[in-house]
Amino acid sequence: MKRSTINGLHWMRKSVRWMTAAAAALSLVAGAAGSVHAAAPDVLSQVPGDAMGFVVLNNLQGFSKKIQHIESRLQIPSSANPLSTMEMQVGIDGGLDPHGSMAMVFLRAPAGFAQRHPGQPAAVILLPGTDTKTMFAQDNPSVPANGVITFTDPSGTTNYATVHGSYTAVAQSKAVLSEYLAATTWGMPIETSPHTLAALHTDDIAAYLNSAVAHPLAEKQLESIRTKMDQSGQQAQQIVAGDMAISLAEDLLAQTHAMMLGLNMDDSGIALNGHLDIVAGSPLAQALTSGKPLGPKPFMGLPAGDNLGLFSYNGSTAPIVGLLRTALTEGAAKNPQSNQPDYQLALKNARGRFKHVYAGAMATASVLLAPRGDEPILRLLAVTQSQSAQAIEHQTLEGLKTSLGQIVANPGIADAGLKATYAENPDAFELADGTHVASATVNLEPTRKALSPVMQHVRQMMLKGERMMWLGNHGAEINMAPVGQSLISGLNVSHKKFSQTAADLKAGTDTISSEKDVITAGKHLLPNPSAVAYLPIDRWIIVALDKLRAMNGFPPGGPQPVTATPASISAAASGNSANVRFFLPEDQLESIVTQGKQVFPLIMMMEMNAQQGG
Repeated sequence: MKRSTINGLHWMRKSVRWMTAAAAALSLVAGAAGSVHAAAPDVLSQVPGDAMGFVVLNNLQGFSKKIQHIESRLQIPSSANPLSTMEMQVGIDGGLDPHGSMAMVFLRAPAGFAQRHPGQPAAVILLPGTDTKTMFAQDNPSVPANGVITFTDPSGTTNYATVHGSYTAVAQSKAVLSEYLAATTWGMPIETSPHTLAALHTDDIAAYLNSAVAHPLAEKQLESIRTKMDQSGQQAQQIVAGDMAISLAEDLLAQTHAMMLGLNMDDSGIALNGHLDIVAGSPLAQALTSGKPLGPKPFMGLPAGDNLGLFSYNGSTAPIVGLLRTALTEGAAKNPQSNQPDYQLALKNARGRFKHVYAGAMATASVLLAPRGDEPILRLLAVTQSQSAQAIEHQTLEGLKTSLGQIVANPGIADAGLKATYAENPDAFELADGTHVASATVNLEPTRKALSPVMQHVRQMMLKGERMMWLGNHGAEINMAPVGQSLISGLNVSHKKFSQTAADLKAGTDTISSEKDVITAGKHLLPNPSAVAYLPIDRWIIVALDKLRAMNGFPPGGPQPVTATPASISAAASGNSANVRFFLPEDQLESIVTQGKQVFPLIMMMEMNAQQGG
């Protein structure tokens, strides 16, 4: 086998690159052959208990077959044996257990490592197998000294390897390998939830972060980012937003035991799974575990038909708003530039957005309308429901007004060449059970007369378009419990009048949940989700194709193609574990690829027409 002329550092990089590239590729392609996993791999038993994190690739041969299947299906130039190709790329001559699992473990850097290897992680690769003589045959491996062999690649860089259990551990630094071997505890931390532990064994690729170990190191990096951001000369509002994001990241690390991201495939599609093991009683636990399982009518009142997106959430927003408010307060306290007047003013304005916590049972609906004729470029209609209790109603409606008012007052709107206006609508009503419903509108319209040729075409496309999007939130149950709420969102090509929504709410009508594609997509949700979203991505492409054809002077594309099962996002909490899943069905990906192939030629034609017209 012909060897690549790579040094030891590139050997490690190629291992990571292959594993992460495979994950990225699989997240964009749909179902391969059915997933067959070997018995629970023992690679996790080879991970030090105080490791900062790791990436594991389960069942190399099974994974290799999936890649080969996908390459063939999508007509991508493929290799005869992806596993052999991977071995060649990372400099292995054989000797791997094809049914074993491969891992990269990230450790705390030993003293002096950062200076000798700037910008590189302190990592050890675990290869399934113990035949180091075969693995590194062309690297002239040395005679083992205290169990450690050295091998030198053609560029002259030295690597270190040793057998540990049924695996070979390889590092680019002898100090890192010694740090790994000196571990006193092995296996996963005791705080790891059974859900996360099971996923680590069964997902095709899984990445795990031990928050307790990573937090001190990450906090220093986050503080450095915050300081640079404060000194960057950005607008105060941008500094506040960045400061808040950093504070939330710090809270996420401080209030979790572990975080995991996994990718798994079967013959129906691919799933991207996220897991958080949360510290019990923490604000994060209160915010993320406040959701309740969705009721039997999660999309009540939404119009059926060819929707462009659906969302349903059942839970209280108060803990989430409280978490955001805390992030603002803590971020300001840590920020060294917090005494600047403009920063303080921006911070005050940002806190005003969370002045009114949405307490108790309430729901909000909003409608996003594409313009028609000379209407504003964008119109957002927000509708809110609340229980009849006066205090809750006041907080809900005032909170809505505050949030929309902030949109209007945001300087970024003017910077983008837009003008925003806010108005409350007179179409409020009250349901029979005392639930109050009210609405408000924000209009966004362009203020700049000079637009680029491409943007002129985009604006004309929007101005000529019919009302094509509908976004709504409302209660899954009219008789909402005092401590729960349901937020429903829908994006629909056939705009539904608000009066009809009111009638459906009163009648308890939910026609969407009985639609075939929703039922099919629902089979891939997490058990007992508190939040669900359905995303028919291919329908967005079809709508865009019709607009692009019209802009280029072509007739409509004929009958609308049958759209595929929508992608889905679901979130659920169990105990102190929060989980989220994105599932991309096989037929949805096929439809995206098929429709997407038609987009780029039309865009190129539009660009050429715009240049000729300019």
